[in-house]
Amino acid sequence: MPRIVIDPGHGGEDPGAIGPNCLKEKDVNLDIAFKLKSLLSAVGISPTLTREADSYLTLQERCDIANNIDADIFVSVHNNFASSSDSINGYNPNGTETYYYYNNDTTGKLLAYYIQNGVTERAGTSDRGIKSGKFYVLANTKMTASLVEGAFLSNTEEEKLLADQNFRQKIANGIFD
Repeated sequence: MPRIVIDPGHGGEDPGAIGPNCLKEKDVNLDIAFKLKSLLSAVGISPTLTREADSYLTLQERCDIANNIDADIFVSVHNNFASSSDSINGYNPNGTETYYYYNNDTTGKLLAYYIQNGVTERAGTSDRGIKSGKFYVLANTKMTASLVEGAFLSNTEEEKLLADQNFRQKIANGIFD
């Protein structure tokens, strides 16, 4: 069985993004991670979560958890935020985007592609595509890794969706797919 690490982004003193109606990214990320863990467990995979409570971990601690168990796959679960300057002229970013490490990591890019397609199909979000990035948790894990941004907390419509357990389940289902 593959060794999979699910990293619910943020936590503890680091709330991550906070939506206009005060929904905290750290809480949404953890809930999606638990839902994903349940899906994986149902098919006989015992994933490791970097955190299972509202606790703070450094980025290096998150990487160490995955590296120390010699994981095969690392998925960091996040939700996005755009500043008010992005809303100029009525542009209000929305949708899903998934990242892989920028160094032409073909397996990370492939994982990002599958996660992106799964989440946009299951959750019905706009497809913002897969992108390369220098995120710390992608650069400092030794296995295939991707970081998914499920939806935008800064977008009031998507914040409402993220507050819904059924929508969070759809994101988890998409990552699982």
